[in-house]
Amino acid sequence: HTEHGMQPMNFKAGLGKRSEEVLLELRRRLDAGEYPAGSMMPVESALCREFSVGRSTLRRAVARLVAEGRLAARRGSGTRVIARNPSSPREASGIVATMFPLQRQYFQPFQQYALEKRILLVPFDRPDWNPSAEKAFLECVRQARHRGVLACCTPVEPQNLGLLAEMEKEGLRVIHLEPFATDATTCSFMFPDYRRAGYAAATSLLLAGYRHLRYLRTEYDWPAASLAREGFFACLQDNLGQQITDASYLDMPSNVDSLPYKRDPLVERLSRLEPNTGIFCHDRHVALCLLGYLSKTGHSVTDKIGLICAEYFDEQMADFPLDYITFDRAGALRQALDWVLSPNAAPLRNLLPPQFARRGSIRIPESISLANNDK
Repeated sequence: HTEHGMQPMNFKAGLGKRSEEVLLELRRRLDAGEYPAGSMMPVESALCREFSVGRSTLRRAVARLVAEGRLAARRGSGTRVIARNPSSPREASGIVATMFPLQRQYFQPFQQYALEKRILLVPFDRPDWNPSAEKAFLECVRQARHRGVLACCTPVEPQNLGLLAEMEKEGLRVIHLEPFATDATTCSFMFPDYRRAGYAAATSLLLAGYRHLRYLRTEYDWPAASLAREGFFACLQDNLGQQITDASYLDMPSNVDSLPYKRDPLVERLSRLEPNTGIFCHDRHVALCLLGYLSKTGHSVTDKIGLICAEYFDEQMADFPLDYITFDRAGALRQALDWVLSPNAAPLRNLLPPQFARRGSIRIPESISLANNDK
């Protein structure tokens, strides 16, 4: 994505921009019943005039609808709208798509779990948020009539939630595995409870004796980070009555290692940190960078300065030098697939509880109360 220094991918679903626009509008009309089942579609010349496109552009869109089983075209007889029975082909499908960055240690056992249920996984990964590439993938999933999607949708506009909603109406089972907004509660989801994780991180630092708590803020504030920050500050307000000000943050600029004008102010501020300062970072890579700068300024982590971070994808990291909070991703993936495969299942809305990893040993300390996670 261009915001992060990458050029957008030129990745279409094999149609071209105008054909894709015509396809989406024709599909909308079919869904709305404007072209009833059994009726004949308007003639080609009329549609070309209405959409201001050439015949080849229109024909590509119509061919896609024919491939999807929405239309039937016969030379000399026109194009007829087909009545759909979305449940039948979906139930017969043995393919589930994943839009989730799955590391090898997760994907291989998850793939084995799916194969035992006679399900083929079709994974989609990306180097960065890219709504265009995501949309192209979803269009291919729609055309192939997959059974379901385990989705980690881009939080970057323009989002593809409308397209996913259309696909759900056609019988596709969709469950979201990452929040694409801080209030994403109207869909089926199995989200890590990032807000509760932030609350637990602050509680852990307070119980360890740190009293000057800071949230490490970065320039990449995606929904998971926003929720973790909300939970962290909620704990400070509940337990210390602390009002949130600029002093509640510690900022980590991007490219700080290579830009002295960013690095020097950070080092200066770190050198002036009060003893018994506790810091929570929503990203383990940034936390490790901070750990290095704290060492350079003479601060001893876990002695004078406390540092805890969140890890979104790795359940366990051998020899990791910090305490961190993680989630049972492997279990969540299995539950999500089971929900996709279950017939007539009600919407699933589940939050995964945070787990503490004390330098390689994951546990939830009994001394830390998470009773306030509903605040």
